[in-house]
Amino acid sequence: MKFLIALAVALLAVVASEARPEVMVKTQELDIAADGTFKHNLELDDGTVARAEGDANNVNGYYKYPTPEGETVEVTYVADALGYHPQGKYVPAQLAKVLNYIRTNLKPE
Repeated sequence: MKFLIALAVALLAVVASEARPEVMVKTQELDIAADGTFKHNLELDDGTVARAEGDANNVNGYYKYPTPEGETVEVTYVADALGYHPQGKYVPAQLAKVLNYIRTNLKPE
């Protein structure tokens, strides 16, 4: 019985390692200015990219990553006093409508 458990754990480890290949960082930059503004850039060798810039109150960003199905998800966003506002093909349409309504009709306190 112990042998079967050990074998199952070993097989699971092999399958997990094949499902998640090692990804290396190509570029990583972070610049923070004295006034609190920042710029961040990250690129991985699997095609993943994340970029953001702004300050404590407003951030504009972009990210993309490959899916296991071979597609690329790309999202641009704004994060501000009214929340996180993503835009992109993979952002559900109803969510985009609600977030757009919030952004255009509500004012931060």
